[in-house]
Amino acid sequence: MKVLIIDDQVPKADRLAKLVRESNPDIEISYANNAHDGFRTVDSQKIDLILLDVVLPMSFGDAPSEDGSLWFVKEVHRRIAGTNQPFIIGTTQYAESMAKVQEVFRDYLWNVIHVNDGDERWPRQLRQAVRLAQSNSNTLTLSKCVDGEQFDFAIVSALRTPEFSELIDALGGGDGIRFGETNETWIKCKVLRSDGIEVSVVAACADDMGMTAMASLVTRVAIACAPKTLILVGIAAGNSQRVSMSDIILVESTWDCHAGKLTEGGFSADVRSRECSFRLANKFLSLLDEEFVLGFWKAWKGDRPQGIAKVYKGDVACSPAVVSDGRAFSVLEEQKRKILGLEMEAYGCYDAVRRLGGLAPEVLCLKSVCDFGDGHKNDQYQQYCAALAAAAVVHVIKDVRFDL
Repeated sequence: MKVLIIDDQVPKADRLAKLVRESNPDIEISYANNAHDGFRTVDSQKIDLILLDVVLPMSFGDAPSEDGSLWFVKEVHRRIAGTNQPFIIGTTQYAESMAKVQEVFRDYLWNVIHVNDGDERWPRQLRQAVRLAQSNSNTLTLSKCVDGEQFDFAIVSALRTPEFSELIDALGGGDGIRFGETNETWIKCKVLRSDGIEVSVVAACADDMGMTAMASLVTRVAIACAPKTLILVGIAAGNSQRVSMSDIILVESTWDCHAGKLTEGGFSADVRSRECSFRLANKFLSLLDEEFVLGFWKAWKGDRPQGIAKVYKGDVACSPAVVSDGRAFSVLEEQKRKILGLEMEAYGCYDAVRRLGGLAPEVLCLKSVCDFGDGHKNDQYQQYCAALAAAAVVHVIKDVRFDL
């Protein structure tokens, strides 16, 4: 395996290299200190993992800036064939630089790690990236489960960051699985319950937001891994009249709120609901107690809401677009009066499971409220909410009261 560290700060590069070698001393590491030299290396040889300084000189002698790293990731995506593209992990010590580039990295399903001495999670995230990059030879296909294994749980998300990265962190890492047909990388791991039983989990992330991408992912996961239970986890917009910031919503019922008929007289919605497994929803509702959410809130070291999350079960609309309109929920309440939230994937997930017939697992979507879908929409609590939702799922599947 080959790792390329592109960084103009020698002490930081040495620190990253040390952590990589702790994961596997046989890893071959090369270095570059600017974006152009780094790209020449990637263009001339097969690199499995790149640790890319977010604030980087474009060429030797240039002043470092975010422009160097943004140019690099765009060039790799544009000029390196998909099957040969390396994993790219951005690294930075500066929170403001992380905020400037994160959206572009996210567009390409890559991640940025905040190398912060006060945060003990980043070395673990880096080691997980190394494990993912090493997984290329472990391939599964739609024809059979990996190693003939059937999984107890599949957990899926829509965004590589923060949703999927926080899920992997909550699971404690895992081994990468390369899905051959689409070149995706999934994760498999074992979660140990207090009664000594190991629970098998496969985790996967969609390649885009929205119902279509999620329906496709859920179908592939169900056929390839045959999970008994499938859970969609992540973040959502909440109805501020019914829920508060970070509250956990168990999506009991969802519908495509843009489906219907548009005429000169206006839009007439066609509300066709899809439902979760009510057994699962009720079990999660009983096991996600106040002690869990309070403990999570107290342990969190970053930005967090003032209030402690509550857990709700109810109706959530599904939209094909991100919504930032304060009038949205007043309109949606005309479709379902007691709507709790709005997100982009649950309908695709539930509908795909409905069409799987005998392969269908029990299904539930669990999301934490990270904004209210209005003009004040921002990313301040996205990481906290994504981490809370992921931790909630892991908390339940570890509970001996959960029937496997």
